[in-house]
This record gives sequence, structure tokens and C-alpha cells, in this order.
Amino acid sequence: CLSARPLVRLSAELETLPNIDINIKCGNSLIARYALDADIKQALKKSKWNIFSYRLAVMSYRNAENKEQKRTMEELIAKIKNDFHTEFSMNNPLIRKRDKLLYELYHRFTGNFLFEAGTDYGNNQAKDKGKEEQTKLENEICTMTNKIEEYENNRIFENAFEWRFEFPEVLNDEGDFVGFDIVIGNPPYISLSKIKEQAAWFENAGYETYTKVSDIYCIFYEKGVQLLAGNGILTFITSNSWMRTQYGESLRKFFVQKTNPLLLINIEDTQVFEEATVESNILIIQKGSWKKQMLACSLNADFSLSTSLENYFQNHVVLVNDLKESGWIIGNEQGRQLKAKIEMGSITVKDLNYPIYYGLKTGFNEAFFITDEQKQLLVKSDPQCSGLIRSVIRGKDIFKYGYKWKGIWVIIVKTGWTNANKNLEDAEAFFSQSYPSIYKHLRSVGETVKGKGKGLFERDDKGDYWWELRPCSYYNEFEKEKIIWGELSDDQKFTLDNEGHSSNNTIFFITGKNLRYLLAILNSKVAKWYFNEISTSSGMGTNRWLKYKIEQLPIKDIAEDKQEPFVQFVNQILFAKKSDPNTDTSVLENEIDQLVYELYGLTEEEIKIIEGVII
Repeated sequence: CLSARPLVRLSAELETLPNIDINIKCGNSLIARYALDADIKQALKKSKWNIFSYRLAVMSYRNAENKEQKRTMEELIAKIKNDFHTEFSMNNPLIRKRDKLLYELYHRFTGNFLFEAGTDYGNNQAKDKGKEEQTKLENEICTMTNKIEEYENNRIFENAFEWRFEFPEVLNDEGDFVGFDIVIGNPPYISLSKIKEQAAWFENAGYETYTKVSDIYCIFYEKGVQLLAGNGILTFITSNSWMRTQYGESLRKFFVQKTNPLLLINIEDTQVFEEATVESNILIIQKGSWKKQMLACSLNADFSLSTSLENYFQNHVVLVNDLKESGWIIGNEQGRQLKAKIEMGSITVKDLNYPIYYGLKTGFNEAFFITDEQKQLLVKSDPQCSGLIRSVIRGKDIFKYGYKWKGIWVIIVKTGWTNANKNLEDAEAFFSQSYPSIYKHLRSVGETVKGKGKGLFERDDKGDYWWELRPCSYYNEFEKEKIIWGELSDDQKFTLDNEGHSSNNTIFFITGKNLRYLLAILNSKVAKWYFNEISTSSGMGTNRWLKYKIEQLPIKDIAEDKQEPFVQFVNQILFAKKSDPNTDTSVLENEIDQLVYELYGLTEEEIKIIEGVII
């Protein structure tokens, strides 16, 4: 920027930006009464103002020479916006429909007529039918009026932001929204499950990126693109969870179908923003169709704040021309080729029809999870309650190829049990008499332990009554031989449970056939490398071994006789770990890795990539 004035004035005080009061707007930018593409031509015709006069008022405000002129123009702008709001409101489809019904009611039934309206004189049957039609019409009008009042008084619109009212510069002379050339932002990160009232509005408003479990920044991306003019540019800094999470699938689909992704900087294994508690990304997209030419770079551990971001990007940039809905993977060319090779000729865990289940969700573990000592006391007081108590494994009890049961039990009263057995008795009285020791334990904990959320009695995750667990259709699966693993872990911790333990909600498990062969693949270095390519982290760098990610792992579907070498090594490791969890089984695990390398046809160079020798 060139200026004829001195760049530094030692005696000068800080100055505010010019017209900051009118250039910065405040409101809920995701919510508006009027759609950006709503036709407002009729409303403009009825208003004594037009878009040109509004623009002129804003320009006059910005160029005002004193506060009095500004105040005059401010009042004029407020009046114009208020008149626009009034006229646009009358253009509401609900109001137009109600007015049409009122017109029909008047001209058919309630107007001043020589004879009774809508009937043949002296015809009682026609008169009765006319009354029915009038009543029906009046009811429709009443329903429509209630909807209009509900809409007008909806709290959701308290801070609604009307882009066409606030920025006349992005409208054409007929009031059509043309859009911004550039949109820049750092949207908030809030799960939509925590703002249910607004989330319900987002769903009904037709946002394509909305899902019940997604984050609000997904909606901001979509709104940002809506605000762009043709070929306009948007750049946001957000969490990078959308790249690989399940809730981000609708956003990934939106980017590919509705925009042209230009540049992505994925900030993974380094801390760029001091206060950030999540991994981030900087994305630049263009409004239009995707040209399959996105430049991408991941900032890894070798990046530091003293490094030139421009130089780092130029040295590590890759061209991405394939963005999958299942997840965006940003890596080097060698990594992408290796990933494609592992996938070639393989079948995903999901397509092999392996069912993956969650552990038990009690909604209040403080009451339902008990120690061995507590279990003994309950059973001693009421021996028959032992049928409701099962051993349980938690995520922290699991390690690679093994687990250590810590004497923890879970009380399981299944949904529907009470109603199926109580007959006409009071439900709580029946349960307290059937299992008095468990009833006293649960009620005591519920009354004395606050826990998280709504507490034992009012929690959402429950059955028909507070002592029952939420519905679960796969209790029998817990008793089968199964592969189990914890959700959060830096490393693979898959193992086999053939002792019928239940598990808590931090554990997933798989049942089916050929589990030992599958276990060998899941615990291999190939699977670890592949999972790191597609995985989602906890936000602090720890992998989340989630169901839908495990379902994406590519498995070679080979005959059972060819699986036997894998099975033998797995059995040896399982036996050794069960005898002594600290046993070193690295030699046997390496044998499995060699079998897996051969199974996927990997070269020495590709094996070096898997093992981290080549990055």
C-alpha cells in the first residue's frame, strides 16, 4: 500500500478502522427467515424503497462528514430495512395461502349476500353441506394462522441474520443475491447434539451437510459456499475431523459435488496454534465444479514455527485428483500407490460380512459396574441375583493379543424383563421383591452418586424402567468367541475372548468364523500402516479404532487351508500371553508380518514404507 502520509506518527493515538460500526455485522449467520434465493421482486414493488436507494443510503453513511449526518442516515437505513422486512414478511407463502383461504371464506360464506351464501335457497341438504365446508375452511385458516404465529414468534429467529438486508452491495438492482467474491472464517466447533433446538432448524432448512452427529462447522462451510458469487473463493480454518470421520461424509460429498477444492493444508502431528486442542486444517475452495486438481500438504512433526510455511508447502505439496466420500487421504505419491495396492484384490471387513458390535451402554456405569467384592455381597444376600451379573472387560484391560480381567462385573436387567414378568403388580415393587439386593444397591447408588448427565433415574440410556438397560439385540453375541479391542489406543490392541465376557462401551467386538486369521491381519504392521492412513484421532493424537474405520480395512479372502500358518502363530501368541502377559512375542509377531507382506505382494521398498524406514 502506497501513501503520501508518513507511515509513523510518534504522537498519534491508535485509530479505529473507518465505518467499522456498519461494516461489522452481528447475528446468527446460519439462520434467516428469508432464503437467499427467495423472489423478492413483488415485495420491492410494494415498498417505496428500492435496492439503489438502500445502497445510496449506506454509501452516504460511510461518506458522512459529521455525526449528525451519520445519525440521519442511520435512521434512514433502519427504516429501509424495517420496511423491507415488513414487505418480505407479507410475501411469506404461509401468509399468502391463508389470505387465499380468507378470500374464499368471505366470498362463499361470510360476505353480505341477499340469500345465504354457498347454498340453494330452501335446500336443507345443501345448507348442511355448506356449513360443513365452511367449518372445514375455518379450521384450515385457524391452523394456518397458528403456524404463522409460531413461525413469527419462534425464538430461533431472535438473532437471525438476513444477508440481503445487511449487505446491499451483494445484490443486483432487482434484489437478487449475487454473492461475495471471498469468504474467510474460523467457525466454532460445536457438536449439533449439544444445540438440539438449532439443529432441528438446520435439518428442516435443508442443509445438505447436516447430520444429527455432525459439527456445526460443517453447516458453516455450506453456508459460506451459498454466500459466494460464481467462482468465488472460501477459505476456513477448522478441525480436520471432517476429513475421515463418519459425520464428515456428507461434507466431503458436498465439497466434491458443489465446489472446486483448490488447496488443503492438513495440520496433523505438529502444534501450530497454541490454544488449539484439536488437529486442524486450512481449506481453500472455489464455488463451481471440481476440476480434480487440488494441491495438498500435511504439516508433520518436522514442521516448526520457525519454518517458512510457503517453503514447506512447496517442498511437500502433492496433487490430489481423487477425493473419496469414505475419507480424504493426504499423503505422498508412494503412500497413495501403496494404499491402492493393498486394496487391490482385497475385500473390506464390512463386505466380508463380519458383524461389529458395541459393548454395553448402561448410561450410568457407577451403578451397574461392580467389583468382585460387591458381587459377592449381593449374591450372599440374594443367591438368585447371580443370574443377572456377568463378568465384564473394559478397554483399559486389553493389550495386544491378550487381556487381564480385573474382577469387574456388570448387572444386566434387560429391557422388557419387568413388563414380561410383573403381571399386574407395580413394576418397582415387583423388581424390589424379585431381586432385593440388586434393587437396594442400584437405588442406593442412584440416590448418593451424581455421576454424569441426568443420573441413574432420569438417564436416556435405559429400558422401560430405570433399573433396566437400554435395548440390545445381541446379548447372545457376548457369549461367543470374539475379537475385542478398545476404541482409543496409540497401537493395535486386538485380541481374542473365548471366555464369554461382556464388555463396556469403550470396546468393540467381532464374531464369526476364521477369527484367528482375521486377528493376525488386524494386529499386523500392514493393518497399522493402513489404519494410520484412514484413521480418526481423539484430537490429542491418539487413534480412535472405530467401527466404521475397521470396516474399511482391506482383507485378503483366502481358503482356510492357506490361513493355517497365520492361525498357528496366533495360537502360540495367545497361549503365551495368557500364561504371562509380559511374555515377549515379537519374534512370532514378526513371522506373521512376513506372511502378511507376502499375502499382499509387497516389495522391499513398500515394506520399508510400512515399517517407517522410508517416509
